[in-house]
Amino acid sequence: MNKQAIENQACIIGFKDKWIMRLGIPILGGIMPFIFFASCKTEPLSRSQLTVVLSVLNTFLLWHMDKGIIIYFRKKLPDHSDYAKRLFLQLSIISIATYLTLDTILFLLSMLPDIYLPPNAPAWSEILAGAFTIIAIVLAFYEAMYFFDLWKIELLENEKLKTANTKAQLDVLKNQVNPHFLFNSFNTLVSIIPEEPDIAVKFTTELSNFYRHILTFKDKELISLEQELECIDSYIYLLKIRFQDNLIIDKKITRSYPNHFIVPLSMQILVENAIKHNIISQSKPLTISIFMENDHICIENNYQEKRETTSTHTGLSNIQNRYKLLVEKEIKIQKNNEAFKVCLPLIKAQNL
Repeated sequence: MNKQAIENQACIIGFKDKWIMRLGIPILGGIMPFIFFASCKTEPLSRSQLTVVLSVLNTFLLWHMDKGIIIYFRKKLPDHSDYAKRLFLQLSIISIATYLTLDTILFLLSMLPDIYLPPNAPAWSEILAGAFTIIAIVLAFYEAMYFFDLWKIELLENEKLKTANTKAQLDVLKNQVNPHFLFNSFNTLVSIIPEEPDIAVKFTTELSNFYRHILTFKDKELISLEQELECIDSYIYLLKIRFQDNLIIDKKITRSYPNHFIVPLSMQILVENAIKHNIISQSKPLTISIFMENDHICIENNYQEKRETTSTHTGLSNIQNRYKLLVEKEIKIQKNNEAFKVCLPLIKAQNL
C-alpha cells in the first residue's frame, strides 16, 4: 500500500473497534479497581460501587483521548520508516496527557462534598498504575490491529498485483503477436525482397530480434532501460522500413543509464499507440520524439488523430496500472491540439 493511501486511511486502518470499545471499556474499567486499588480488594463489593463507576468513566475518557492522539500521529507520521519515532511520541504525549487529565479530575473531585466521593479513595500511585495500564492496553491493541489490517491489505494488493501482471502480460502478447502486425511486417518484407534483398535480410533479423525480446521480457515485472532501448530500436527499424519518410522517429537518448529500470515494452506500446491513432502520410508525416526529461523517458508525437479510430486507451491504462502497482509511481500525460506526450518514470536500483 502506498504512502498516500495510508495517509488517507489513517483514521480507518486498525480502528474497526466499535464492539471492542463497547465491551472493552466497561470490562476494563470495571476490573481495574479490583486489581490496583487496595480498598476494593479488601472491602465488600457494595462499598466499591462508586469507585467502579468512576473507573469506568475514567477508562472511557482515557481510551478516547489515547485513540485521538494515536490517530493524530498516524496522520503526521504514516510512513513505516517513522514507526519508532511515532510510537515514542504517542507514548510520551499520551503519558503527559494522562497525568494532567488525572490530576485535573482529582482536583475537581476534591472540591465535591464527601458524600459524592468513594468511602476509601485509592492512593495516587494506585490511580497512576491503573491509568498507565490502560495506556499500555489501548496502545498495544491499536498497534496490533494496525499491523494486522496492513497485513491483510498487503495480501490483497499482492493478489491485485499478480492479477494485473498476468493481464498485462496477456495484453502485451495480444497486442504484439497479432495478425495485423505480422501481416504488415510480412507485406513489407515481400515488397523489399526483389529489389533490396540486403535490407530484407536485415528486416527479417530485426523482426526476429523484436519477438525474441517480447518472449524474453513478457514474464518480467521490470527490465533495465538498456534492454528496453534494444527492443525499441528493433521496433523502430521495422516501422521505418514500412512507413519510409512518412514516419520520423527522433531518438535523443545519447548516453547509457546504468541501474535504471522500466516496465517492459512500455516504450514500444506508446510508439505503437502513436502509429495506431494518428494519420501517417506524405502530406502529414508523423514525428515521434524519444528523449529524457527529469529522470523520465518521454515519448512525444505531433497530434493528428485519425477520425475513424475509436481509442480505448487500453495500452496506456495497462502501463499506468503496472507502474502504480509495482513501484507506486505515476506516469505523466500531456495532451493539447498540437502534441501528445507521455513520460515514464525511471526506477533506480536503490528504490527497488
